[in-house]
Amino acid sequence: MGLSIGFGYSGKKFYGRDYTLSQLMDKEFNSSEEIEDQFYCSTCKAHSSRCRKAISIYRAPTYLWIHMKRFKKSTFSCTKIDEAVDVPLKLDMSPYLMDKKSCTYNLFGIIHHHGTINRGHYTADCKTLSGKWFHFDDEVASQKEPLLNSSSAFVLFYKLD
Repeated sequence: MGLSIGFGYSGKKFYGRDYTLSQLMDKEFNSSEEIEDQFYCSTCKAHSSRCRKAISIYRAPTYLWIHMKRFKKSTFSCTKIDEAVDVPLKLDMSPYLMDKKSCTYNLFGIIHHHGTINRGHYTADCKTLSGKWFHFDDEVASQKEPLLNSSSAFVLFYKLD
């Protein structure tokens, strides 16, 4: 299952402020919005003009990828959001599940985007089955711990514990 999460970016620069992945997830899942359209409730058999919409995950998948929306489009331009995000090796997803059951994921890969919206380069950090981390940059592979506080992390890959 894949999730795309935003930064809650409003056009203001947030330089100097590091986000945690949990903060970004909270913005997507632990908030609700009021819907102004008419809604029919099949339980009470009535129309309501005021209802709230919230997002939660029904069932935890075995594999989870999280895409961070790092590109912001406005009327006349498109920019990259270069905010650093603290990426956890272990991710607790229980706050975002409908039943709130214990649910932990282990990080096994990160895709990084380096550069700007117009020019960029992708690299990857991957964990082997033996637990060693490798960094891949075109044809060069080197054993190296992943960068867990990064402004380049773009897609994260997790496996259910």
